[in-house]
Amino acid sequence: MNRISLLLVIAWLFLFVAKAKAQNFEESLRLSQVNPNGTAAFLATGGAATALGGDFTMLSINPAGLAEYKSNMFIFTPSFRGNRSQAFLANDPNSRTREELKNGLGLENIGFVISKESSNPKWSRINYGFGMNQLNNFNQRIFYDGVSEGTVLDRWTGQAVGISPENLGGLGEAGMAYNVGAIYNYNAQTGLYSTDFDGYEGPVRRSHDIERTGRNNEMIFSIAGNYNEKWNLGLTLGVPFYRFEENIFYREVDPNVNNMPGGDIDFFNALRRDESLTTRGYGFNLKGGAIYKLSQFTRMGFSLSTPTVMRLTDEFSTLVGYDFTDVNQSGELTDRIRGEFEYRYSTPWNLNFGFAQVFRSGFLSLSVLYVDYSAARYNFTAFSNNPMDRENQELVNDDIRFNLGTAISTHIGGEYNFQPVRLRGGIRILQNPVEGDDSVRPVFSTGIGFRSGNFILDIGYSYSFENRIIEPYQIIGAPQPQGNVTFNRSVFSVTFAFRG
Repeated sequence: MNRISLLLVIAWLFLFVAKAKAQNFEESLRLSQVNPNGTAAFLATGGAATALGGDFTMLSINPAGLAEYKSNMFIFTPSFRGNRSQAFLANDPNSRTREELKNGLGLENIGFVISKESSNPKWSRINYGFGMNQLNNFNQRIFYDGVSEGTVLDRWTGQAVGISPENLGGLGEAGMAYNVGAIYNYNAQTGLYSTDFDGYEGPVRRSHDIERTGRNNEMIFSIAGNYNEKWNLGLTLGVPFYRFEENIFYREVDPNVNNMPGGDIDFFNALRRDESLTTRGYGFNLKGGAIYKLSQFTRMGFSLSTPTVMRLTDEFSTLVGYDFTDVNQSGELTDRIRGEFEYRYSTPWNLNFGFAQVFRSGFLSLSVLYVDYSAARYNFTAFSNNPMDRENQELVNDDIRFNLGTAISTHIGGEYNFQPVRLRGGIRILQNPVEGDDSVRPVFSTGIGFRSGNFILDIGYSYSFENRIIEPYQIIGAPQPQGNVTFNRSVFSVTFAFRG
């Protein structure tokens, strides 16, 4: 396919590709997925506690478990998270695997439980809980490089097809690409721009560097009671505080620029695209749950979480730089855009089911979480009257409906108790909610606990791995560079609890 035909293909497909910019289904998953590590006991047993209770983490999942506390308690869980990525450029058979680490200390939860006997004979206790649970952590670092065909210039020229230079200003990357000389010489008859890659079919050296930080912490205010020694009923008001930061650095360099005058690509030396995004906000939700005791040792649990309605603000920045050498000029030109955007977002409903069998020496438990991620919605017009925001809102929400579906997370765990020591183990099987991807991610866990009077010490550890494909930019009809990434995640946590 010659270059003009290629750019025409890119042009008519660009409206579809453009939906991947800004908020999209991947961002929606970050906002919607709830994956607490919780207390060390919760972590060690794979989070299989929907029908058990007696764990502070459950205030963010099934608040009926709060009714199992028989005394006041203070809970505190610090943790150490290890995040390792190993990545290589999939399009380059000679690409080296690059390893990056993003480790750090954290706080999984902290809170208080107040347990009171009830004056109503039908209700044995009424308990209150308040504090914080961490629902998700986003720390991550990825880097890969190599040599392969394709260039982001094809994306930028595709964006600019049929748009004259004086009208490129509001077109984001394409407008910046023109300002720095990466695309030039607009042909009004064909609607195409020229680039230094015209006529060049060889590879380019590229690198992709991503760093993410942030967390989703939920403040919780809960109440629960035990009715007639058969039912635990509970309710939680959740107030999540969300913060996510991402910095992305993408580079393309002439593959032979240091070895011969002019390199392999005439005039072109290098280009870069630097992106930064900070999203922060808060929301509200309600969670209700029940645990029914079929017998002294057999329990069933159920909980429902309403959508979390969030108010979010994005602060973003994009810089495009182009380094070239010709008879008139040499060096790098740069252009940057900055902005801020406020909007609302609504997560899907969450449904939890659980079954537990309690023994005199421990328990076995199963929990199942069901979420329809395609039901999440952005609202870009909550604080804006711009008709383009409404159009973008429909595109992004269609993107979510098209790319996301339902997912089931299965949690299995158990404990063996020989006083004062408790041994624990568990597994989480997390289904991928992306349509067409049937993969699952297992999370293996284990731990140990100690009881001595009013003091509780629990230790938990979990390990998981996951393979993913990431793309520095998206394009259709031209070579698409891809990074192949393996993530290895581990969590070590210690819970200190004191009965009062």
